[in-house]
Amino acid sequence: YLQLSRQKKTFIPEGYKADTCNEKESLTRLSVKDNKLLLPDGMTYKMLIVPNDCKPEPELARKIEKLVQDGAVVVGNGFRGSPGLNKAAENDLEIKSISERLFGSFGEKKSEKRVCNIGKGKVYSGYSAQEVLALEEISKDVEVLDNEKDLNWIHRNDKNEDYYFISNPTSD
Repeated sequence: YLQLSRQKKTFIPEGYKADTCNEKESLTRLSVKDNKLLLPDGMTYKMLIVPNDCKPEPELARKIEKLVQDGAVVVGNGFRGSPGLNKAAENDLEIKSISERLFGSFGEKKSEKRVCNIGKGKVYSGYSAQEVLALEEISKDVEVLDNEKDLNWIHRNDKNEDYYFISNPTSD
């Protein structure tokens, strides 16, 4: 899955990989195709995680709403306001409106679980990433046997071919 970048990463369940995406990449490079988030280099992601402390610029909030309309699955608990002081009141009003449409909340912590179908996409609020992976039936990409937790791996797909690169950094 893909996560908007912040200082603290969301817990990544074993067998899954996640990448982070900054605001500029999200605004200029991210689109949706076949209900998957897509980057121009062909990388696809099945869901976007919005961090709990997310204070987006209005352009990013609008972009996330458009991604959902186009078919993206988004996990988050709403936006917390705008990041700057320039037009803060005006920006907060727009971000609040988008946050309430997408997540059903603005500014407060949310524990109530809610799934909202919006356009071709879906927003999960009050859920963990692991819960949404199960609800969306997104299976593990790799399952390591014999408790080999130190293996590193990446998976890439090139049209109809899947490539896995696996390394064991230990001396075993």
